This record gives sequence, structure tokens and C-alpha cells, in this order.
Amino acid sequence: MAYQPPMKQAKPGLEDTQEDLHKIRITLSSKNVKNLEKVCADLVRGARDKRLRVKGPVRMPTKVLKITTRKSPCGEEYSSSRLLKLSALRIHSNAFLLGAFWRFNNLLL
Repeated sequence: MAYQPPMKQAKPGLEDTQEDLHKIRITLSSKNVKNLEKVCADLVRGARDKRLRVKGPVRMPTKVLKITTRKSPCGEEYSSSRLLKLSALRIHSNAFLLGAFWRFNNLLL
């Protein structure tokens, strides 16, 4: 017979098999960083109160959407550098991973 190492002890309350564990990835996006952080903190706190495994929040790179437009329809009198207007929209994202057994999935919402 081959040697088999001893099995690790499961944490209390998590005695179920690993196959029953559902991994849930949640990604939130917003223009306002303060609101995004507040929602993430509330969601993580609620998951930890229900004794779910939480990894995150992981801050994703900020997406910057740039739009260049002309200030006036007729630009014959001015140089082109003064006619263009640059607008930017910054989108911030956070992601985190929840590990929940199938019986806890309905408790997240």
C-alpha cells in the first residue's frame, strides 16, 4: 500500500465537502470611489457576518474614457489646439470572491 498523508482538520462549521463550495465572483463599477468603497464594505461585512469565506476587495485598474470634441462648428479664425475640448470619464472597479455553500447562496441577496 502507498503512503497517504493524514487529512487536515476542517474548520468548525465548514465540515461539508469541498465539492459543495460555490465560488462567487462579484465585480462592482462606479464613477464615484467613495460610494463604491461603501457598498463593497457593506457587502463584505454582511458575508463575514454569515461566516462566508471572503477574498477581497481587489481594486481593478481605473478605466479612463476620453472624448475629444470641437468647441465650435466653424474654426477658421482660431488654431486647432484651442478648438478641441477633451472630456474624460473615470470608471473605478472592485472585485471580490466569496466562497459559499449552496445553502447560503440565497442569503447574499
